Amino acid sequence: MTITLRAAEEADHPALVRAVQQWWGDSRSPEQARELALLLPRLFLQHFASTSLIAEEDGGERAWPAGCTRPSSPRPSWRDARWFAR
Repeated sequence: MTITLRAAEEADHPALVRAVQQWWGDSRSPEQARELALLLPRLFLQHFASTSLIAEEDGGERAWPAGCTRPSSPRPSWRDARWFAR
């Protein structure tokens, strides 16, 4: 089991939405999990893919660390990581 990091792409959106629904599905109804997945719009990956990574293990997504930068500062102003169990 080797975990590799790669740059996020807009094409990752469907897999990330499924992972978010599964993650929230443990504590929410399926409908609530779908609604929470709407908080991850495709637009996010269109704008922040350059500061987001996908951690993969055995060809499947395991984590999604992301960050945003402010135009006035080269340092990330927001960082987050979502680890998804398979």
